[in-house]
Amino acid sequence: HNLPPTSMITMNFDGNTLSRDNTPKFYEMEDEDLIDCKAQASYLLPTPNPTVQMLPAKAKCNLGKALVFTCRSKIKVTGKVQPNKPPAALNSNLTLRENEALSALLEKLGKAHQFDMAATKFTMFFDGDKLDLEKTPKQYEMENEDLIDFLVEVESWTR
Repeated sequence: HNLPPTSMITMNFDGNTLSRDNTPKFYEMEDEDLIDCKAQASYLLPTPNPTVQMLPAKAKCNLGKALVFTCRSKIKVTGKVQPNKPPAALNSNLTLRENEALSALLEKLGKAHQFDMAATKFTMFFDGDKLDLEKTPKQYEMENEDLIDFLVEVESWTR
């Protein structure tokens, strides 16, 4: 075996660790006795090539064409309502690229209506089906001007 020079090899016979300084006769070995050998070796991986090809700063992945969605948000207050009742629905038109995750649309909705993102629970629906925020409009075969419904659950409404 091609082991590096820093390797440690241990040999055992009848439960005893063998010393390199002693002979088989010292250990009362006979023909066909088995010696257990263990090798511990550390290998250094080759240093990676320090030349790294960087993309130009302006290079972007292909996020596809921009789609404008009508976002209809139904507000559900789970706690106190002060001083006004929330509207039946909040509507907004938001843009998302066809290969962007739907979570980006959720962030845009939160900013547009000034929702506290940490204290608000959002559920997104398209054609009655709950959407996975990690998927993209293209994966759901969404088109420009499609309607996306949001259920927005907030602890309190103070607007």
